[in-house]
Amino acid sequence: MAGGDADSFRESLELADRLLERARRSDGVDDVDAAVEHAHRALDAVAGCDARRAGPLYQLGLAHGLRHERTGSVDDLRSAIGWMRAVRDCLADDDPHRPEVCARTGLLVSRYVGVAEGDRADVDEAIRDLTAAGAGGGVVGRYALGILHAVRYTGFAGEQQDRETAIEMLSELIERPDADTATADACRVTVAHLLLSRGTPVELRGRRPTLTGVAGLGLEATPEEIATARRHLESLTDQENRDLAGMRSALELLVSSATGKIDLTAPEADRALTGFDEMLSQIPEEDLDAGERDAVRAVLRGIRAHATGSGEDLSDGIAEAMAGLPAGHLLREFLVGLLRPAEPGLAESGDLRRLGASSSAAIAALERALERLPADDPDRAAVLTRLVGSLMADLSVNRAGGSMSRIRTLAAEAIRGGRADDENTGVNHAVLALATVFQEDSALGLDQIDTAVGHLREAARLLPDGHPLREGLRTMLGAVLLIRYTRSGAADNVDAAVHYLGQQGDDVLDRFTEAHVRLANHMRSPDPDGLREAIRALEDLVGELPDEHFVRQRATTTLGLARIIRNAGSDATGAAGLDESVDAVTDALRAIPEAALDHPMETTTAAMSVLWSAIAVGDRKALDRGIGMLGSVAARADLHHHERLSAIGSLGMGLRTRYEFTRDRRDLSNAIDRLEQARRMLDPGALEGALLLNSLADCYRTRGDAARKDPQRAVRVGLESLRTRARDVLLQSSALRALNAARAALGEAASVARWCLETGRSENAVEALELGRGMVLHAATVDAGVPAMLRESGHDGLAERWEREAAESGPQPWDLPEGPPSPMRDLTGAPLPSDLRYRVLEALEGHGARTRLLTPPAVAEIAAALRDTDTRALVYLLPGEDREPGIAVLVTDGGEVRPLHCPLLTAADGSPVDRFDRLQRERASGPVSGELDSRWRQALGEVCDWAWTAVLNQVLDTVAAERRRRPSRIVLVPVGKLGAVPWHAARHRVPGGGVRYAFQDAVVRYAASARQFTETARRRRRAWDGEPALVRVAGSGLLWASEEIEDIHRRHYSHGVYLGRRRRGGRRAPAPRPDDVRALLPGANSPGASLLHLGCHADLAAVPVDSALRLGSGSALQVQDILRQARDRPADAPGGLVVLAACASDLTGREHDEALTLATAFLTAGAAGVVGARWNVDDLPTALVMVMFHHYLNSGCDDPATALRAAQAWMLDPRRALPEGVGARLAPELATIDPAEPGNWAAFTYQGR
Repeated sequence: MAGGDADSFRESLELADRLLERARRSDGVDDVDAAVEHAHRALDAVAGCDARRAGPLYQLGLAHGLRHERTGSVDDLRSAIGWMRAVRDCLADDDPHRPEVCARTGLLVSRYVGVAEGDRADVDEAIRDLTAAGAGGGVVGRYALGILHAVRYTGFAGEQQDRETAIEMLSELIERPDADTATADACRVTVAHLLLSRGTPVELRGRRPTLTGVAGLGLEATPEEIATARRHLESLTDQENRDLAGMRSALELLVSSATGKIDLTAPEADRALTGFDEMLSQIPEEDLDAGERDAVRAVLRGIRAHATGSGEDLSDGIAEAMAGLPAGHLLREFLVGLLRPAEPGLAESGDLRRLGASSSAAIAALERALERLPADDPDRAAVLTRLVGSLMADLSVNRAGGSMSRIRTLAAEAIRGGRADDENTGVNHAVLALATVFQEDSALGLDQIDTAVGHLREAARLLPDGHPLREGLRTMLGAVLLIRYTRSGAADNVDAAVHYLGQQGDDVLDRFTEAHVRLANHMRSPDPDGLREAIRALEDLVGELPDEHFVRQRATTTLGLARIIRNAGSDATGAAGLDESVDAVTDALRAIPEAALDHPMETTTAAMSVLWSAIAVGDRKALDRGIGMLGSVAARADLHHHERLSAIGSLGMGLRTRYEFTRDRRDLSNAIDRLEQARRMLDPGALEGALLLNSLADCYRTRGDAARKDPQRAVRVGLESLRTRARDVLLQSSALRALNAARAALGEAASVARWCLETGRSENAVEALELGRGMVLHAATVDAGVPAMLRESGHDGLAERWEREAAESGPQPWDLPEGPPSPMRDLTGAPLPSDLRYRVLEALEGHGARTRLLTPPAVAEIAAALRDTDTRALVYLLPGEDREPGIAVLVTDGGEVRPLHCPLLTAADGSPVDRFDRLQRERASGPVSGELDSRWRQALGEVCDWAWTAVLNQVLDTVAAERRRRPSRIVLVPVGKLGAVPWHAARHRVPGGGVRYAFQDAVVRYAASARQFTETARRRRRAWDGEPALVRVAGSGLLWASEEIEDIHRRHYSHGVYLGRRRRGGRRAPAPRPDDVRALLPGANSPGASLLHLGCHADLAAVPVDSALRLGSGSALQVQDILRQARDRPADAPGGLVVLAACASDLTGREHDEALTLATAFLTAGAAGVVGARWNVDDLPTALVMVMFHHYLNSGCDDPATALRAAQAWMLDPRRALPEGVGARLAPELATIDPAEPGNWAAFTYQGR
């Protein structure tokens, strides 16, 4: 600091000190103003980091604080606090001046909290500063500290410790001789209030202690605390102190009741009210203006009317009193509360009848009060909030009298006004979320659901911690996501709902909603564990809650349905157990008022429980009862859109079921009428769509009235139902969810195809078969081409969003193991399932691109692919069902569709196919004993014999009618369990006693569907030996697989990639990782390997998408990983050849029609062809087949199907010999096995071009 500046600093600082000293001895503010000016000069004379700044900063704090005392200026008080904080922050913790500065800062902040709108942070700061300064010893400091703890408890939801600390500090001050009478009286009133506020709910401790904060509350104070409070109030020194009069009188009302509850009918309380009213008259007008006086009297009348039950209408008087008070006055909030008084314990009781009655009485009063308040009144929003809440409560028990659209309008008005506080605004956003997803007269769209989610996010942002509604926001989100699922069909919404609901606490509504979602999840995709959890949770709720609780009633109906679903398929339960569940459901339904909002849906649920139970035990009377219940719902005039759709659709299916009991064609006709009505109400994406359409098609086919064109209608509606199923699969965000959606169509496609053939519509039969096959594979295949389709149809924005989300794709929280719940405020940014797939299908509606997505290849397109690949026919094999014979449907290269009736083509229980399929899965699921292997080999021989007789003989005769010199080439698409059969190994005896196999007369390929066949036929193939890659897994226990790969690499692909290759000295190479293998597949930035040979184990999983290649070190490459890779590859990329020498790499579990195997997954990921295995083949024969396959592939047979056929023929040849140069260790082993045994070669299949 320069010399001149130093002099200026000292002079200004000294002048400011003298002026402040003189100002303290006078009453004016002139000296204070001058002191402020000189302190600023001193401050300007020092640099920003100079320690001497503390002096002028301190003077400025003192000056502004003194000016606040003289003028009452809140701005000066804020400035004083700011300057003192600056001083405090300049001083080190051990500075001797710091305690005094902290004390002054704390006192200033405590004063600010008392006169202005200080917040919780201000209170915390003041307590911290005063405590740090040791200011609790003097009267002023201890009083300030005690009052601050009281304020934090009563006004800012403080802890019980704040209450106890304040009582202790202020009680001690009352007894101190150095405390003046005014301070002691203030302490007495505050201590009395704190004593009486034990147990006050935290949500009611959001304001500072006032008259309105204590009146009307129930007490939990102990008798000792009540007596002490009374003694303090009676001991007030200045009974005429008007500053304490209102609080004292309100507290006297509380202590007048010996029971701990306000009983305003008691004589003591009546006298207190009278005295309170008289006191109002004695307060001078300058201390209590007319508006405040009228407001307090309105409060008194309201309290008295509510307590005595007089029914007096106070709304006009309360509205007038509110209008007479200035904006922000503390009494306004209490007046609003009187318009909807809360009955103690009503909310906790769960009794909707009482809650509705209470709300109904409040609605008229709130509406009249609203009419009296000006449009710009700041408390209009608070009245609107209470009116909306009352309307919602009333609507829950009086659906006819309420209007959700009116609730939406009022809640939106309360938000739009912009005058409500965050809490009221947050409440209205939560109400709007529910009101938005509840549409009375129209279908609910995703835009409206997104709007509802937006309201929930806003509510989470605005509602304070501890608010009773805040903890229910996740429950609301779960419910909204479940609705989103029913409207869109995207199953990840259910998984997300379970995820968010699983983070809830112990609230009964939360627990019920989670159980309800788990039941819905089970009905979507059978989950016995989830069903058991749902039943257990529902049983707990029913056991805990009182009979009249609305959640108990709903839990009982849902529990009955869950038990019936569980027990219907169990022979152990019997009719008695089902009847007991039905009785519980119907009893609970009787407890729900008919006028209740959810009565129609609860009745529908109960009716479906009755129907399913009746079907399980064959009870015609119970069936009629369930249908009658559905009819009563459908006949109601007050149904909302989705309620009507659900009731009418369920009634139609119930009538169809009754036809099976009665054989009365009127039931069929009535079912058709109801289902057609429901069909007209369906909106795109509705969850019920496919089920309703399939039921309707079945009704038309069963009625079969040619005059009404029922057969043609059955075909038309059946195809529509299959297209809807295909759309549902495309909507799913993962292969597993797509598989669950596809499961619902089990057997439907084959049935519709039969109907088509019966009516002579053979091309439609092919369409039906295609719509029901390989849907998961198709969903993964089309993803790569979606952006181009969107741009072609003019939706560039959606195309960019698709590419962006694909690039950012990763596991969502609901796809991962459950973690700890996140803070509620995180709901503002909580991830939600994407609706992009729905938006894409919606955008492509009516466009050719959508047709390409949902429409399978036409017969002409299939025929063209057959000609391009020199293939004679694609053959669908349909097993017989009921009394219908099996059918082989041939699509020839000439474009002809030719059905062949095959009476022996069946997969019924006990058939050769069924026995082989069961033993296949048993053999693939664990260790194979000698006895099991023997039974399996016998079943394999039987099914090979049967396959020729049942169908292959007839098929090959048909395609060989125009026999060429070369063997005919066919592609087989087996349906259902027929997918387990090695059709190329179908055999028959020939003259001379020998055996001839089908593959010796034809080149047999397989396909998941004609769609996959035509796509691979169009796919350009790479030169197999261009960039080959081999994968060996060391330590797999496959000795001959290692020899096989070493030999194949040495003889054919030594220039290629070799993962897992033995190192010099025999050291084990690192195990290949899943990422290593994925890198060898076509991707966004790489064409992948031209030939990929994998020699490793495969695991067949119960859920096909979990089947995997074992790569060693515990790692695995799952089907769903491969399908995920398919989403990123260029749609037109050329493909390589994948050879899976892995056990069971082309074996399905139960979903045969999905043909979802490791082999088909690689085709979907971009391969041009795949060799796979249908069962676990021993190591040695596998090595022989693989060595010979690669030998022929590289010896002029570059068609993989022909090369595989040649390798299998070599296995049958008794004169077989290994090619020259094959590893010396392999050749001697030929004599140890019978290569010609079908179990050693027939497992291997080829799919692709």
